[in-house]
Amino acid sequence: MRRISGGGAVYHDHGTLLLDCDLSQVTKALDVKMTKITSKGHKSARARVANIAEFLEAPLSTEAFKEKILASLFPDGVERKTYHLTAEDWDSINALVKEKYRQWDWNYGRSPDFDIQRTRHFAAGIIDFRLKVKRGGAIENVKIYGDFFGQRPVSEIEDALVGVRYDKRDIEGALEGIDLYPYVGEVDRAEFIDLIYGPDEQ
Repeated sequence: MRRISGGGAVYHDHGTLLLDCDLSQVTKALDVKMTKITSKGHKSARARVANIAEFLEAPLSTEAFKEKILASLFPDGVERKTYHLTAEDWDSINALVKEKYRQWDWNYGRSPDFDIQRTRHFAAGIIDFRLKVKRGGAIENVKIYGDFFGQRPVSEIEDALVGVRYDKRDIEGALEGIDLYPYVGEVDRAEFIDLIYGPDEQ
């Protein structure tokens, strides 16, 4: 976590400090069985996640831990102020999320090349999508695996998606005239598209 000071303010990059957590629950929270995304923009090294409590000579309560952090950020003589977000603040935050951070261009258009794998079990069988999305957000390669039984080759669906922008509406448009049944059996179209892209956020 990086500390940047200037103009009387202190800013921090995002980070997580675990004082004394159940790490088995952390593992469950980070489980990505249904979806795996691998970015080619950087390589992340596996690092051991540990509690800060493991490195302390004596136990430390959560409140005492918070006080130590505040003391390091606000030396003696510096006034501490607690700001509570107002309803107007939350309106501005939600507007920013809607106008910027939930937009396709922010999430995918500026992303480096990445691979995505999404798997789901349908009544017709398991369907496993593997996609390569190139910088700029267009689907470069698609492979469909599974234990479903189809009458037509799924390569026709794969070919229909190549070159399509990785956007839900664009994917819907690319598959609009295709009857899915001969390829993957009895599968709901909306659920099939949700598998490729993901469900709409609430």
